[in-house]
Amino acid sequence: MGAVMTVWERASRLNLAGYPSIAYTGKFWNGKAKPEDKLKIYTQYLGSEEAADIVLNLDADGPTYQPSTLKICENITLARHLSTNVDEYAARKLKEIYDKMPEGLQKDTLLDIYIIVLDRYLGKKQHRLCIEAFDNYESRSKRPAHFIKQLEEMKRLSNEAYELAKGIWAKYRPGVKSFENAFANKFEGRAKRYDAMIEEVQKKDKYGVFYAELVLSGIWGTPRMTVEIHYKDKSIPATTYKTNAKVADGVNAVRFRMENKPVDYVLFSCTGEGACYPCHFRYTYGGKKYVVSSATKVQGEVQNLKRVLLNDTQYAQMGCDDGQIHFEDVSVSRKVHTIKLKFKKLK
Repeated sequence: MGAVMTVWERASRLNLAGYPSIAYTGKFWNGKAKPEDKLKIYTQYLGSEEAADIVLNLDADGPTYQPSTLKICENITLARHLSTNVDEYAARKLKEIYDKMPEGLQKDTLLDIYIIVLDRYLGKKQHRLCIEAFDNYESRSKRPAHFIKQLEEMKRLSNEAYELAKGIWAKYRPGVKSFENAFANKFEGRAKRYDAMIEEVQKKDKYGVFYAELVLSGIWGTPRMTVEIHYKDKSIPATTYKTNAKVADGVNAVRFRMENKPVDYVLFSCTGEGACYPCHFRYTYGGKKYVVSSATKVQGEVQNLKRVLLNDTQYAQMGCDDGQIHFEDVSVSRKVHTIKLKFKKLK
């Protein structure tokens, strides 16, 4: 019957980076190229065999979780550490090649690819730094300079890429603004985030850390989580976080900064299409560790709640994970499911 190939792009960037793969795919589909011709075709559209070789050997895996200064997922593995280093090397080499190229479409295409690789590297690097920052909340053993030097360099790289990206945007889309200003918001928002992280690590106060260990089946679901940490000292306002339940498959510990104070109870809620699957909850403050000792349903649909009292891979379910039910009744996604957690000191 034939087929149609479509190409999609984000509102936050151009799609010049897709030109080499589009060219290869078109020739391959028409019988004018074989898999072994890929390097040659990429070289033709990038103007550099070295750049083409780097691009073709990059792992397409991107960061699975976008952390802020307030929450972080611990799904960091040796493979992710290595991919961060690979992306850092690839971005640096592609920029070196770009700087030596003559002006033209090949150079612009390579620039678009460089910006994408840099985006991936900066996301993974930020993830790594956030993990270090959370490890540092109680001890404050690492000085702010340790983080600030890296964050300032990341901001410099991002701002430099932004100026280059604005140049090719104006060249290929003169007078056109991206949808909802996504192009500018991506770069400008990242710079603000780095400034916020610098401000965060400069604080000298020690903090506690709350851990929510969850099983999540994928990163594309729509459940939203809310964590309310209520302290025994009622003069201290509750610490509240609202965040997407989007982390990697499997069991993940998501960390939240909290006051360095004893906790009375925690309310954990979820809503949206799909379900949350909590495994366990714990927190640290003042050098002591506390684990969940009781869990009771407050509202909504909750199953197998006693499982969160066990520090293993068994999990409870909050919400409805039946896609057909959500499809037939959209109001199901608006229901809030809440549990109340109490804690005891770990001996």
